[in-house]
Amino acid sequence: MRGASLASRLSGSFLLLVGLALVGGMAGQWGATSTARSAQIAQDRLTAQVAAVDLAALAAQEYQALADGVINRTPAAADGLRAVAGQFDQRLAELTDLLQTPEQRTLAEQLQSSNRAFIDLASGEVLPLVAQHTRGVLSAAAFATRVAAA
Repeated sequence: MRGASLASRLSGSFLLLVGLALVGGMAGQWGATSTARSAQIAQDRLTAQVAAVDLAALAAQEYQALADGVINRTPAAADGLRAVAGQFDQRLAELTDLLQTPEQRTLAEQLQSSNRAFIDLASGEVLPLVAQHTRGVLSAAAFATRVAAA
């Protein structure tokens, strides 16, 4: 570059700076895209984890509704149990949409069937026994025996 004119040197330097700016811009764009992808993956995982925690809380609420019905002998507990079970089913469906592997979907199906069996037992057998006992149709001993058998 010693023998080049001032205009050639300036043009060469300018082209070098433009090239460096392009390389820097491309590296920045790649980094931003990679970060956005990672953020989306993290958001999807977080959404699934929040849904799983919500399911655990709803399962506890189902148990609490059943316990309230049995301990306090409140016939309205069946309505509360069904309402919470509906929320559980809805949240599980939302979680199932987020699942990505067949194993996860199988576990979600098992959770659904187990929860359905619990709700059916509670609302179909246990809480009706509570209602019979509350109305005086069922003695305390018969109530205890039938609940234990359920």
